[in-house]
Amino acid sequence: MQNKWYGDNRDLVKWGTLIHLAGGDRDVRILQVLMMRPDCQRDSRLAERGPHGVKSHGISESVFDHFRRVQHITCLDKRIVTHGDPFPRAGHTRPQDGRAEYFRRVCKLIRRLRRRRLLVLADPDNGINARNPQWEHIAPEELSQLYDALNDGDTLVLYQHRQLYQKDWLARTLKLFANATRDEVRVFQCCELASDVALFAVDKR
Repeated sequence: MQNKWYGDNRDLVKWGTLIHLAGGDRDVRILQVLMMRPDCQRDSRLAERGPHGVKSHGISESVFDHFRRVQHITCLDKRIVTHGDPFPRAGHTRPQDGRAEYFRRVCKLIRRLRRRRLLVLADPDNGINARNPQWEHIAPEELSQLYDALNDGDTLVLYQHRQLYQKDWLARTLKLFANATRDEVRVFQCCELASDVALFAVDKR
């Protein structure tokens, strides 16, 4: 996840799905695993053109924090918590660096929270990738780790963006997610808002 995507139509689909899954259960906890990637827009410059030429100004940090801070999602509902550790961490250059440790920390957090019913959202930028996962992906075995850390009755949810040049991306993702979790999968979409994303959910039993 990156801050620059926060608050777009895809977020409406994402959080519409999660709040629907949570329903009226006030004791449920929604854990968003951000897989938080570096913010590349905070160095953006504001160009001012006037009679004496062009001046450059930095955009205020307070503006970015107001409009592009993913952790603000916790204001939507008191049941939401986020795991915002950086993914990758500083010094990690290859897509496999630090991944195992990252998901160990997430599983440790899940075990700490699971005194309540949990909805865990795996929220990479692009979704699942079985062949060559990059920073914007989650691997099937990483989803399996999250699933195994849940209690019966908890729900694992995956955010998935449409894969380019794959007309059957929904079916492919469904198969990968089902194989990773070994359970029945539900698929949520809202084509009026964002036809290029889907949420995949499985209830652990």
